[in-house]
Amino acid sequence: MEGITFRELVKEKGVTFGWLCDRLDISRTTLSKYLDNPRQMKVEHLVKIADLFYISRGGMLTIILKEN
Repeated sequence: MEGITFRELVKEKGVTFGWLCDRLDISRTTLSKYLDNPRQMKVEHLVKIADLFYISRGGMLTIILKEN
């Protein structure tokens, strides 16, 4: 997971944007904002994504903080 972006993580996991939006209870517009700038992500969504993708919350935070 090291060096991967949030967008790459979503692609690597092979999930659709619709599936992820449904699980997070967010709109596609919000997901698009997260993909463009993951630092905008709410903590509750970061935790949920980490759980959905079976990665540590620290690992998910590392991915988000490495984004430019």
